[in-house]
Amino acid sequence: MVDSEVSRWWRELNANSDAARGYETLVSSLAMLSARKPLASLLVTSVQPEEGKTTVAMNLSLTMARAGRNVLVLDADLRRSRVHQIVGVDRAPGFAELLAGAAGVLDVIRTVKVPGGPAGSSETLSVITSGQPSSTSFLALGTPTVKEIIAATASRYDLVIVDAPPVFAVNDPQLLAPAVDGVILVLATGRVSERDAARAKAQIVDSGGHVIGVVMNRFEEQVHGPGVHPYSSYYDPR
Repeated sequence: MVDSEVSRWWRELNANSDAARGYETLVSSLAMLSARKPLASLLVTSVQPEEGKTTVAMNLSLTMARAGRNVLVLDADLRRSRVHQIVGVDRAPGFAELLAGAAGVLDVIRTVKVPGGPAGSSETLSVITSGQPSSTSFLALGTPTVKEIIAATASRYDLVIVDAPPVFAVNDPQLLAPAVDGVILVLATGRVSERDAARAKAQIVDSGGHVIGVVMNRFEEQVHGPGVHPYSSYYDPR
């Protein structure tokens, strides 16, 4: 792996105490939800591009891994994949090869060391990159193969976090959502209207997905008001 890139992510997260606390709160919220109903797989998406859904997925994963949780990140954004760049591994083989039946789960899992831990620490993060998609990869998103892949990975980890494309960009999130236990919708504060957020949630729910909460991203107190911090989150069981 390219240590400098993932290390930079970890340093930037820890340099912002508000962000770090926000992710710790998010982890606690997920733990409380999981206590009521097992949460083995989680899909992270957004309404539109450039809202920070991959940042949220990766920083949440890093926070959980540093806490000793066994976490896997699955890059299901076949069109604009970034996870392989962040952790510094080859893009393929990955999710696309799993969809095609060209590889097995154990063939595509990469394990990287989580930076920033104390000397001798052994915290790691597992990833499945996007792979090299073909036209059949997108057709396979609507098949039972997706649920089988996620179930096979979830049986090996405390939590599988799936990074999916934005809801308004393509219909991939609607195809992926029924295969996971819950969906987090990332919203860039000040960029997404309440109407669009409600439409995105409705599309996920109509597809059979279960939206368990929202993460408000890029909050600026001077612009949006006091009392809320960057990356803070809330969960509404409804």
